[in-house]
Amino acid sequence: MNIAQSNVPEVKNKYPNNLFNGGVNGRERLQSRVNAYKKISLKSFLTSLGSIKAIIIFILILQLIIILSIYNPITIIQNFQNQQFINQVLQKAKGTYTETPVVASVTDVGKLKQDNVINAEIYKDTKNGDSVLVFTNSLIIYRASEGSIIYEGDNPTVTSQKNQQTLLNNIQALAKTAGLIGGDSKEIPQLSVVTDPEQLKKQNSENGSFYSDIMKNDIVVFFTQEGKVAIYRSDKQKFITIGNYSTTIQTVQN
Repeated sequence: MNIAQSNVPEVKNKYPNNLFNGGVNGRERLQSRVNAYKKISLKSFLTSLGSIKAIIIFILILQLIIILSIYNPITIIQNFQNQQFINQVLQKAKGTYTETPVVASVTDVGKLKQDNVINAEIYKDTKNGDSVLVFTNSLIIYRASEGSIIYEGDNPTVTSQKNQQTLLNNIQALAKTAGLIGGDSKEIPQLSVVTDPEQLKKQNSENGSFYSDIMKNDIVVFFTQEGKVAIYRSDKQKFITIGNYSTTIQTVQN
């Protein structure tokens, strides 16, 4: 049976001729390309592996820096020594303290005393080099060279608040005794401390007689509900001048 040539399908090699044509040489070229692909893949893998290692090392270094910044060995030692010092002082203190104080060293006690009257009283026995332990409401001054507490009590802020309340109570009681206000009056007066007597006299020249004997640190006391004003001298605990006031002051006692 004869089959027409045109009916026989043409069989084509689906692989490139340059690979298999020629037999052994074609297979060798294929193997060479496979090996080349392996080398390229291995190189890419090693490069990626190196990058991952670099990232890991960077992260570890960064973590180490953060840990050292938080848990600095020098800071840890200083904190430990500071706490030991605090414990040493508190063992000699009379009071009981549950909070950790701020610790400071006195470097210029003269300036410290000059700040205000309260500081002058609290730091009167303090020397440069003494340590100050500051609590929320209390203060301890400690002299390490003698192993002794120089001061233990209220801190300047609390002392000031207590002094102001004591002063206010004294003025109210004295005002009632002097008849400046009624015995059942609960009025809280306005207080103004005199810092510059001469300037005050100039500003109130129309009331010269009222301010004639005024001195620095005197307190001008206003009872607005009663329409009364007085000058109180703390060291004598007395009113040195009493007057009535509206828009101007009228001296009634001098």
